Amino acid sequence: MLSSYPIGRILGSEIRVHGLFVMLLVGLVGGSLLRDDTPTALWQGLSYFLLFSMIVLHEFGHALAARLFGIRTPTITLHIMGGIAALERRPQGALAEFVVAFAGPLVNLVIATALFLAGAWQENQAEPLTLAGFLEMLLLINVGLFLFNLLPAFPMDGGRIFKAMLQVVIPERFALLSSVVIGQAFGLCFIVYGLLRLDFMFGVVGIFLFVMAAGEGGRHPLWMFGRAFPAEGRA
Repeated sequence: MLSSYPIGRILGSEIRVHGLFVMLLVGLVGGSLLRDDTPTALWQGLSYFLLFSMIVLHEFGHALAARLFGIRTPTITLHIMGGIAALERRPQGALAEFVVAFAGPLVNLVIATALFLAGAWQENQAEPLTLAGFLEMLLLINVGLFLFNLLPAFPMDGGRIFKAMLQVVIPERFALLSSVVIGQAFGLCFIVYGLLRLDFMFGVVGIFLFVMAAGEGGRHPLWMFGRAFPAEGRA
């Protein structure tokens, strides 16, 4: 099994990269170098760097929000599906869970809004390898991260937000199970779409969502397939 490796520490959290993430990044950049001319390959490499830099900022949104509730974040790990802020314990109560879950997408929304107000959006697509092209790509990355993470597919941020809202009106354990079912339904939809379109990445995302949602079900027998992925403290 591949492990994760520390690359630094910021604001009390150790930043780690998973071996699969490194393999993915090398494959993407290497494939671009073999397939495209040098300027295009450089642009692709820059886009990957920006994407995962924004994911780190997104995860620090979770970490800093958790700190408001006295919860530390020992590690933030970049893996093949994005990032995980490993909270030392799960936020207690609907308000805490909502704030911690929404803080990540909020970081991307704030960055995207600031870039839009600064004029980063171009009516006609900006040229690559220019400042305008760089800012427009940064804007689009943050909009994409904001919208994708708000999908109500537990255990993604949108699913956690949905669970926190459910907790206001029904007991927490029923809110959790309802969110798990919806998360697994999203996972199955992604898997089916990936098979129909022969899209490998959609299939991987679907499997990831299904198994991770199952893991959030804890000891409930229905979610046995996710027991290898303990849920405590993820964000």
